[in-house]
Amino acid sequence: MPTIAQNNMLTLLELNKNIAPNGQLHRVAEILTRINRIWDDMPWFEANDVFSHLSAQEFSEPEGELRALNDGVGVESPQTDNIRDVLSMLETYCESDMAAVDSSPNPTAFRNGRAQRFIRGLAKSFITNIFYGNNGTNPLSFNGFAVRLDALSQTNVIGAGGTGSDLTSVYVGQWGEGRAWCGYPRGSQSSVYHQDLGVVTAITPSGKKFQAYRDWFKVHGGLVVENPKCIGRLCNIETTGTTNTFDEDYLIELMNLMDDDWSGSGIYVNPTVMTQMEIRLKDKSNINFSMMDGLAPGPVLAFKGVPVRRCDNILDTEDAVV
Repeated sequence: MPTIAQNNMLTLLELNKNIAPNGQLHRVAEILTRINRIWDDMPWFEANDVFSHLSAQEFSEPEGELRALNDGVGVESPQTDNIRDVLSMLETYCESDMAAVDSSPNPTAFRNGRAQRFIRGLAKSFITNIFYGNNGTNPLSFNGFAVRLDALSQTNVIGAGGTGSDLTSVYVGQWGEGRAWCGYPRGSQSSVYHQDLGVVTAITPSGKKFQAYRDWFKVHGGLVVENPKCIGRLCNIETTGTTNTFDEDYLIELMNLMDDDWSGSGIYVNPTVMTQMEIRLKDKSNINFSMMDGLAPGPVLAFKGVPVRRCDNILDTEDAVV
């Protein structure tokens, strides 16, 4: 069975391995990657500003000019636009009644179990913003895939013909520096953090007090797209009925519009489309789908050699892209 090539990009898990010798952040990263496999793919780099990253996107390049002997040519220069990607701060606290924790058979396991549920919740919220974050409607959010790829007139957006608001999309990311990546604020060590704040005096809504263990969780960061050719969207896929469902021909078309370097890339779908893809895999004459060894336990579905990741955060209720 072919193996998905491992790249040298600094994923969240590798980042936290490097900066957390005590293993605490490493444990957080393992939880995140286990519940949402897109974490395995997204590399993380330090942004060049505190809560944003400024990129220079090239929109024209020198073409050169034919010349004759004893004649010259003009002077050219590449044309660039400055693009600023904002980052966001996603945080929460957990307070556990000290009496309840200490009276449990295993207080450490009790707190760890609660912490894992908080980590999973933050992870889901952050990944939802990776796909649907919109800084225009929510200034506290960064921009995700959908708002960057919101019109059929865009080069890297292909429509599957569906209408209404019972639609979904396939999102494609080509990850790496100079491409698409996740940024964490300049000067910080990591995007994801869990701190045990120890015992504090908690206050109820009615003003009464009790002793509690407090934990603080945060995910600081956001999607940075330095090369717009490195993200793509196959949209308007019907999630009900039998027409305008997932059609791999459209995905082939989309992939051929994107950058031709597919190392460190991923295809992201929800359970509806993943099911349709896996059914196509049963057709032994279908050369586009295969199973590959990868990061997840067991084989990973791949399309043209690119791993396909299930992401439950991708909706079945998207509006039509026009």
